[in-house]
Formats: sequence, structure tokens, C-alpha cells
Amino acid sequence: CEDSTSGATLLEKLDLSRQRGISSAGTTGLTGTLPSFSQCEDLRRLDLSHNQLGGQVSENFLQSVDPLIFESASLSSNLIEGELPGKPLVRFDADAIDLRDNR
Repeated sequence: CEDSTSGATLLEKLDLSRQRGISSAGTTGLTGTLPSFSQCEDLRRLDLSHNQLGGQVSENFLQSVDPLIFESASLSSNLIEGELPGKPLVRFDADAIDLRDNR
């Protein structure tokens, strides 16, 4: 999320929801672990819903995001599991991060 040459933060909105490509394993959508987006200071909206992202929400998830400009993150309908780390998420409104329909 940061340009290494200028130091400029580049990402404000990212929508990769409902990705429908079929992998060699036969799954649909984006697969793998949930990225932390920890260096995305200017991120306002993130939509990764309806994919096959798994693992746990990391301690540094959205760590550098400015809570004053952040609007929402939809992570619903994935394979995310485990306890949510309180420290990084407490800075945001309770309904700003949607984790419905996960493990």
C-alpha cells in the first residue's frame, strides 16, 4: 500500500469481492490467508467478501489505517476463524468490520 520510492500511500478502496475464478484445487474465489493491510494508511473501504480467504485476523490487521477516514471492511462469507484480536479493531466503530458467515 506504500510506494517504496516516494513513500506515498496508494490504496483508498479495494473491492475484490465475489471473485469467481476456479483454482486447480476446485475452489472459487480468492484463496489463502487474509492479508493484514497494515501499511495502508489511507484505506477507506475494503471488500473481500464471498471468497475463500482463511486463517485468523492478524494482530496488525489495519494497523496504520486512520480510523477517522476508515468506513468499512467486509470480510463476510470467507473461511476466517479464531478469536478476533481486540487491540487493532477497537479503534473502529463496532459495525465497521463485517465478519459474518465465517468459521
